[in-house]
Amino acid sequence: LLAAWTAALERLTTDPTLSNGGRIGALSGKVDLARLDNKSGLLPAALIAQVRAEATRVDRETTDLNERQSVITGAGAVLADAGLLDESDALLSIELERSHSPYYYMLGLASNARKRGTPDSKVAAIEWARQAYETSKGPATRLQWGGAYVNYLIELAPADAARIEAAAAGVVAEAAANPDAYSARSRGSLERMSQRLQKWNKDGKHDATLARLQEKMTASCSSEFLSPADRSECEALFAPAKGA
Repeated sequence: LLAAWTAALERLTTDPTLSNGGRIGALSGKVDLARLDNKSGLLPAALIAQVRAEATRVDRETTDLNERQSVITGAGAVLADAGLLDESDALLSIELERSHSPYYYMLGLASNARKRGTPDSKVAAIEWARQAYETSKGPATRLQWGGAYVNYLIELAPADAARIEAAAAGVVAEAAANPDAYSARSRGSLERMSQRLQKWNKDGKHDATLARLQEKMTASCSSEFLSPADRSECEALFAPAKGA
């Protein structure tokens, strides 16, 4: 099955009738399959060479800035997944200067820094995630990127409760100012952030923090467009442990 699936993805990766984004997506699948039994080691030399060649090709051939948003994000990710973090950083960093939405690439740089796993790289990962959130545009995007920033803090600086609460409160404040915050994509972002914070609080030490966030969130739950069931679920976001 692994061989057959890899062969199918190889046909897509080399199919010139597909978009560059589609071909990079297929190559990403090949790398994922190669990682099934090799989570962090070196990949086969031929696959590494193919990843490098494809990243170079799509960088050269994709000239439309809107298309590049997707294609270069994907190329940066597949380079990183193949273990080529420095090359991924170089590709994404160049795009920061030319993109109309650099915050996409900032999250890629945050991910790369997190993968390095050193104390300095953890600090860098949080900083890139913060910059990505602060420069992001659009209500739904800001909630999603804000949730990502909170998640980086929870994962890489879990003891910094004050910073985590401040970041989460900022996201909740944006949600409270948007009557459509508890719907569609934004709803998913808020629910994921709530779940991550509740997991962070599994020992109940941060009940007071979650209670404050829950109280702030209720301002977003009074929309006339929400059903009673949805309103109840909205008001339960960030709920601390029972008995808090």
